[in-house]
Amino acid sequence: MSDATDTRPTKRTRLSGDPPPDRGKDSSRSSSKPQFKPAAEFWFDDGNVILVASPRRVGFRIYRGLLASQSTIFSDMFASSSASPEETFQGCPVVQLSDSYHDLSHLLRVLLPKSRIHYQPTDADPVRTFGEVSALVRLAHKYHVQPVQDQAIAALRLFDFTDDFNTHFTGVINNTRSLMTKDEHAIGAVNLARLTDTPSMLPLALYHCAYLGGALLDGWKRRDGTVEQLSRADLQRCIEGRITLAEEQRILVYRLFDENASGDCDRPWVCHDMLRNMQENTMLSRDYKDCPALTDWTAAWDASALCEECKEELGRRNRRLQRQIWNRLPEIFDLEVEGWGEPESDDDDDDDDE
Repeated sequence: MSDATDTRPTKRTRLSGDPPPDRGKDSSRSSSKPQFKPAAEFWFDDGNVILVASPRRVGFRIYRGLLASQSTIFSDMFASSSASPEETFQGCPVVQLSDSYHDLSHLLRVLLPKSRIHYQPTDADPVRTFGEVSALVRLAHKYHVQPVQDQAIAALRLFDFTDDFNTHFTGVINNTRSLMTKDEHAIGAVNLARLTDTPSMLPLALYHCAYLGGALLDGWKRRDGTVEQLSRADLQRCIEGRITLAEEQRILVYRLFDENASGDCDRPWVCHDMLRNMQENTMLSRDYKDCPALTDWTAAWDASALCEECKEELGRRNRRLQRQIWNRLPEIFDLEVEGWGEPESDDDDDDDDE
């Protein structure tokens, strides 16, 4: 048996400056352990693409064909990721998105088959939150899903940010709402109107913003922590519009409770005094200055002492005077909104000098 030594060359230690070893053409990162938390609601074992939301890094394993068929943006994105994926997991390309987990969840609930087919709510549906609708508008706009954007905008305009006076007036009287909203959500509504070029939402949204006071500068904090602010131009519109609305409000209250009662009043000495007291007490109330101009000013007082003719007259005045302010909202906020405002109907007419 020979004692010949092993003549195989020794393995050279790789230096830090050396190029990495060639591992083939596929240089994408792949691992059996995900670098994200799988989303419980949208994780299909046979899904063929994974969307990872930011910043919580939650992964949605879904079917790219379903999204690509509804969005040209997703279609192009998936085509690129499939051709040369930067990262894969269990054979699926991983696509990193800048959208929040909450916003992306709202969009997927509408687009994927396990969710409702149509977003437009029905009477049997629960009341939507403003945050949900806002997320749908923003992401549907970003990913070019026009039907969803249109339906979400329609939900915003149903009552809360309508351009129809009768809808708004009825909503104020009956406290009707299409969404679960807070006062500061009007900031988001203004920004959504700007984003989607929906000027018909702006007058009422800016009107609500004008009554936010100091909170207007704080902005609206979304669920993902993002704080939305108005543009400088819209902030100026709110500040200057609030001054004008205060004067409009004073005129409205003065005319609404004018002591000259209905011409058909059969006991003017009672109705005159009642209306005068309503006028004085309204203007002296603590909440008068902070109360929005487009408010049912008659609701605060018991008008049962008025005769039937004067009660009807008070209702007509209330509607007519509020309509006049409504028609002026674009002017008050320095806006041009085509088709805004409605002419006064015959039912609104009275003998007051305007």
